[in-house]
Amino acid sequence: MIRPDRTHFLVFGLTDIVSPNWISETRLGFTKTFLARVSDGDTTSTNFAAKVGLKNLAGQPGDYTLPNIGLSGYAPGSPGASSGFVGYGTHIVQNNIYYRLNQTFTWNKGAHTRKMGGDINRLMVGYDQGSNQNGVFNFGGSFSGDSFADFLLGYPLSATGGLGSIGNFGGVAKYAIGTQYNAFFEDDWKVTEHLTLNLGLRYEVFQQWRGRMANFDPASGRQLLAGSADYFVPGQGLVKGTGAPLLPERPIRTDANDFGPRIGLAYRIGSKTTIRSGAGIFYALNTGGSVLSPMLSTAPYFVIATLTSSSITPQLQLSNLFPAADAVKSAISTNVDLNKRDGYIYQYNLSVQHELGRSMLLEAGYIGNSAQKQIGNVYINQPTLPADPAHATAFTARQPYPTLSPGFQQVTNYQYTNYNAGYAKLEQRLRNGLSYIGSYTFSKCIDSGNSPGQNMYNRRLERAICDTDVPHNLTLSFVYDLPFGRGKTFDIPNPLLNGFLGGWELSGIASMISGFPLSITTTGDIANVGTGGQRGNATGVKPSKLDPRTNGLLGFDPSAYAVPAAGTFGNLARNIQRGFGLNNWDVGINKNFAIPRIGEAGRLQIRAEFFNIWNHTQFNGINTSVNQPATFGIVNSTLNPRILQLAGKLYF
Repeated sequence: MIRPDRTHFLVFGLTDIVSPNWISETRLGFTKTFLARVSDGDTTSTNFAAKVGLKNLAGQPGDYTLPNIGLSGYAPGSPGASSGFVGYGTHIVQNNIYYRLNQTFTWNKGAHTRKMGGDINRLMVGYDQGSNQNGVFNFGGSFSGDSFADFLLGYPLSATGGLGSIGNFGGVAKYAIGTQYNAFFEDDWKVTEHLTLNLGLRYEVFQQWRGRMANFDPASGRQLLAGSADYFVPGQGLVKGTGAPLLPERPIRTDANDFGPRIGLAYRIGSKTTIRSGAGIFYALNTGGSVLSPMLSTAPYFVIATLTSSSITPQLQLSNLFPAADAVKSAISTNVDLNKRDGYIYQYNLSVQHELGRSMLLEAGYIGNSAQKQIGNVYINQPTLPADPAHATAFTARQPYPTLSPGFQQVTNYQYTNYNAGYAKLEQRLRNGLSYIGSYTFSKCIDSGNSPGQNMYNRRLERAICDTDVPHNLTLSFVYDLPFGRGKTFDIPNPLLNGFLGGWELSGIASMISGFPLSITTTGDIANVGTGGQRGNATGVKPSKLDPRTNGLLGFDPSAYAVPAAGTFGNLARNIQRGFGLNNWDVGINKNFAIPRIGEAGRLQIRAEFFNIWNHTQFNGINTSVNQPATFGIVNSTLNPRILQLAGKLYF
């Protein structure tokens, strides 16, 4: 993996005490980052894609790697690839420049400490993201019953290839420029000796990106170029236009309604109990790559062919791939909702802290947040289900936009998340050589999913518990300096005996966590709609976990699920099956040898660290593909067994 990243920072600061109760702080910052991504570290000057007969892939020598092959049901085989076999085929370079000016005033008067100010951030982002230059192919076994056999026949279910640019645009690397403005006011108000309030208001607005950008208009079937009357038609090429630009210089509508009030409270009851609470609205300005990249690294600046075959009749053949760039009807695979809102998050919390004795603290509380209008992708051109699955009509007859691919997606504000948790924590500060923390969290997280889903016409089944939902989380940690040795509770004045029995420490962390949820999926395209993310059917049997040690490695009851009929979607929601949790104990045993010659704190520490000390079997991966009956429900991996690590540290 080649990643020659470079980052440079330059910051100027000025603090001016205007008067005894007025302080001015000014900051000016500059950041330059160069992020290079060549996913295959063994890039060569040989065009292997062309040697195996693939045509029209981008022909830049710096992009040459190996085609990427995905075989459903087979584990990835390439050490440098996140999925698939052989190569990866992606080249990404990002060259960013940021300027920031910040001004803050602080005013102290009586019981109030007020702060006000703002900042301006100038963002210049340069992308060179011509992906898939060497071809990415997925074989699902739809035609022969085995994905490797489909590979030998040369019949992929999908193929993606980066074909270069159309017209004289000088490649895909160009800057986009945007500016973010922020202003705030806050007041820390000590109302009484026991009550303190924190009141604030923040305003944020992002002046949207301008640069060499383009966005697809599904209604007209044209890729519109920002600030230009020219446009691109997939399958036809670049068209010279006349008159006014079809897309503004800044295509995305600016959302100027981002006001974020915040409130905080701290109330002390007596000398040992404190109540704290807070709430606020926070904004996600959606300025990142998920919005910007589809408008920069796109046709005609860079054409990517995304081709999908029917799962019944082979429509793609390796020997005929790929078409010329200007002939690709599926050159555009994503557009951006230009009227999208900025996402926002409600956050709120309440906690009570009580001191037990001189060194022990008990805390209990509640935290929650609700995120709305977050950025995500949705299908907008998925074919409807075939009326007659045995004699399905072509995708184009069932799509809203026949000239676009079935997997065409739109970046828009559809995602939401709701998280609520109650927690308790007991903390023993260092006393008699012992300190420890024990915490327990009970929580639930619900969201809309982070993928386009299985059916764009019915997204209700996408609402489910989050992929990262962990209802129960218990963590215990401790450090104990054993009371044996010179100057300790059990004093050992003899130097030789102290060398053996003194200076020992024990430490440990125990984690007991619920298992993450799992979705029961299908491989291939059972619904015959040309898109993934399809799930299985419920049979009426209640989902349950099984002990793999006594059930032939089965991790759950497979009778709870079934394969949907051809030409239909499964009726299961996301994350219906709970996976395996964690019961892990890590323990460290340290021995300290004092070395006074190198300083008062000088010592040599020998550490023996045991990870998963009880050698619990921590089951991990489970095959969740319901239409692979031979391995469905089988546990296929575990976390690490017991590991011993020896180390030494010299303190001076």
